[in-house]
Amino acid sequence: MRKTIYIVLMLLILLTSILVQSAFAYYNAEFDFSITPPSGWIIEEQEGKLAVLFTDPSSITGALIDVGIEQVTGTISQYIDASKLSLKTTFSNYVLVSEDIGTIGGRDCYQIVSTYTTNGEEMKMSQFIFIEKEKSYVVTCRSLLPHYVDSSSNFENCVSSFRIGDSTSNTPDTTDTTDITAADYALIIGLIVAGVIIAVVILLVIMFIKRKGTESPIMTDQMTDE
Repeated sequence: MRKTIYIVLMLLILLTSILVQSAFAYYNAEFDFSITPPSGWIIEEQEGKLAVLFTDPSSITGALIDVGIEQVTGTISQYIDASKLSLKTTFSNYVLVSEDIGTIGGRDCYQIVSTYTTNGEEMKMSQFIFIEKEKSYVVTCRSLLPHYVDSSSNFENCVSSFRIGDSTSNTPDTTDTTDITAADYALIIGLIVAGVIIAVVILLVIMFIKRKGTESPIMTDQMTDE
């Protein structure tokens, strides 16, 4: 019985650790934004325009995510055009694959997908640009081109979690189910499982206490007879 309780407790601790990693976002107080990195990824705060970098220590795909902050001058259209020009002049063999405008987390977002070459390796990169109070928040996801699909779910979930400022001002419309990501469902399921495990632990403890209580009088009688 004790061994069973110990095993269940260890499982509960492990599950709790996983849930804590997945449930809580990274928050940057300087630029007032939050984002939830993939579980197990390393968080490295940066200086200057690049605020934070997330890297996967176990990945051979070259996958990484970073968030950069820039001041926006001129119109949004001018800023986007300047960003595309900067990408073209910065990276070797740069190719613009696609560009689109959408909504993420209740905010307008401009997406640029492109490929380029670095150190002889072909990379694929997706940039998600959010504009807020004359600042651009650029979430960049990239990996080796042949392995981009392997990291796409991590990229999508991370970008979907991005929020600027007070969470109440970024709360999506509850009628829009597109903002419910796979990470949200995984968290809900994880919390349900954790609740079940806690209930099982409590039940086992109660059974153990009751069992000890019923054994005590018998042991007392045996000692009396001796």
